[in-house]
Amino acid sequence: MAMDAIITIDEQHRVTFFNGAAERMFGLKAEEVLGQHMELLLPAESRLLHRGHLSDFAQHGTHAREVGRHRRVHGLRANGEKFPIEAAVSRVVVDGKQFFTAIVRDVSETLRFMEKLQESNQKLGELNATKDKFFNIIAHDLRSPFNTLLGFIELLEKNHARYDDLKRGQMIGHLRQSSNMALQLVEELLQWARSQTGRIDYSPQPYDLKNMAYDAIYSLRNTAKASGVLLSQSEESVWALADMPMVRTILRNLVSNAIRFTPRGGQVRVEHFANPEGMAQVEVVDTGVGIEQERLPKLFQIEKNLSTIDLQGNKGTGLGLILCAEFVSRHGGRVWAESELGKGSKFCFTLPLAQEFPLPDLEGAFDL
Repeated sequence: MAMDAIITIDEQHRVTFFNGAAERMFGLKAEEVLGQHMELLLPAESRLLHRGHLSDFAQHGTHAREVGRHRRVHGLRANGEKFPIEAAVSRVVVDGKQFFTAIVRDVSETLRFMEKLQESNQKLGELNATKDKFFNIIAHDLRSPFNTLLGFIELLEKNHARYDDLKRGQMIGHLRQSSNMALQLVEELLQWARSQTGRIDYSPQPYDLKNMAYDAIYSLRNTAKASGVLLSQSEESVWALADMPMVRTILRNLVSNAIRFTPRGGQVRVEHFANPEGMAQVEVVDTGVGIEQERLPKLFQIEKNLSTIDLQGNKGTGLGLILCAEFVSRHGGRVWAESELGKGSKFCFTLPLAQEFPLPDLEGAFDL
């Protein structure tokens, strides 16, 4: 059984042969097509192009011509569906009359495959760029705290007998700070890697953002106190459909960053409310140093993000914000930043509002 349609037409472009494969391809019986003008098989936009091809073919006797692959000529099925075709056309002269035979192939599946392949190649390119950035972070930013650790250890090893207790205490403090930086980076790298491989579960439940914001603030109270920064939050209860571990990570990252870039005497406040778009919105607002406008769009993109030195002289990787963007995206929300140099920053993200929230278990509460 022939897989390709074989169609023959005469000089007047009337169909003289229409095989079984052509019947299946176009959804027409041979008796419905024979003697009809072949433009019956073409949509209106392809007919003029077809006439030009046949005219050129008849005049110059081209041996073969692919009609569909590059010019995307379309056929027309009986049900009105247009579909891409390519055709190899040959000419034969019988008793002084010209006939044209076309072997026609439906390339719908081929084009769909090519489009999917192109999409896959694009995604592969993006993944490669992400991978390159990921390994650059590992190679550069992970090496830095370990180099610092090794440097202090070497100094202690060589000079511990000469150092007094105060100096040794300072050195140990530097070691602890560098160790914490390295640990934080490793944890962020592992968490980001798990998010990329789908190994982090997403289990949204109704939660009150007021309580989640309080947890984040409470966990960072000592950091804020040491930095001389006042933490606060709005008192409104807003129930969101949220994966608790993910949203806790988002809040801790944003509040922690706000503390790091807010001078002593400044404030960091967490606001949460239902926005006009019907989403729960969280805003972490600080009175810090602010961010240049050109940096704002790059903050949440791993292929463009830039490391930043905070007010304490510590250099971050930017991975925390990348994780925030990943986790907000899993919730179907969006994340963005607004800022002006010297006037503080506002980091915002949205989550789906919860349609209902759990009631407390009152069983036995009124037993006497």
